[in-house]
Amino acid sequence: GRRISLMRHHTATHILLESAKRVLGDHVWQWGAQKGEEYSRLDVTHYRGVTDEELREIELLANSVVMEDRPVLTRWVPRDRAEAEYGFTIYQGGVVPDVVLRIVEVEGFNVQACAGTHVSRTGEVGPIKILRARRIQDGVVRFEFSAGIPAVSRLLDSFYSLKEISEELGVPMERAVESFRGLLAEHREMRREFRKMRLEVAASTLEGALAEARTVGGLRAAAASLDEGDMKLLTEAVERVRNSNPDAVLLVLGSGEQRRPILLAAGDEASGVVDCSSLIGRILAGLGRGGGSRTLARGSVSPEADLGELERRLVEELERIG
Repeated sequence: GRRISLMRHHTATHILLESAKRVLGDHVWQWGAQKGEEYSRLDVTHYRGVTDEELREIELLANSVVMEDRPVLTRWVPRDRAEAEYGFTIYQGGVVPDVVLRIVEVEGFNVQACAGTHVSRTGEVGPIKILRARRIQDGVVRFEFSAGIPAVSRLLDSFYSLKEISEELGVPMERAVESFRGLLAEHREMRREFRKMRLEVAASTLEGALAEARTVGGLRAAAASLDEGDMKLLTEAVERVRNSNPDAVLLVLGSGEQRRPILLAAGDEASGVVDCSSLIGRILAGLGRGGGSRTLARGSVSPEADLGELERRLVEELERIG
């Protein structure tokens, strides 16, 4: 029932604390704890995060103590004698003001001053499963764990999840992680290839627009719309085209549901005459905002923005400059 589950988690907290101390070092001290029926929390002082190897070691040590079925002894001891015999590490849950202390000892493993109820032997705790360990603030690590039947439930959940994944992948369970990594690498490679393709399409569309550009004041001006919403990719495409067309001024309108990205670029020769950062502000007056450098400026407009209108404004501004 609920009482025995709480007792298991309480004793498990003592075992886990001592295991963490032995694996991570003597500086480990209980910062706080919360016991529940299904899972509990133990916060300890530790100067960095806990690695997976350390976590495994702590868990193995804790479960070894459970399997050894050590007696859990409870007795009342005068404070001065308890402090002389065990030191101040007995006060893991904070200093107890009483003259006589209730000492709980996991035989040969851990001694603490504690008023809580415990199981009589460590074997009664059942398996201890650490669910996760994370830094909750500077110098404090939180362990979330289950003991007894809730721990078995968590282990079964993990087991059947892994079984399901391995069946979907069509490999034995012990090869599921390796197979998943391979699949992930393949997926990343496909995404890289797809992105490369999108970049090529964008750049060639822009080159096509420049091939039909109109000449304004000795500069070639063009505007193009792309079915692409990734600002980083749009920037790469625009930069590539800008670098190979020194006399070009190029306005590019991307796609987007809430806002559409817009870019204005000037080739090295054109940027001697045109400053994109101020020009984009004038083109977008009343439509949106933008900014950047002499050679490249970026901004955004509403989805209803009209490319024809933006091109008209670009030409108008270039005629004024020219």
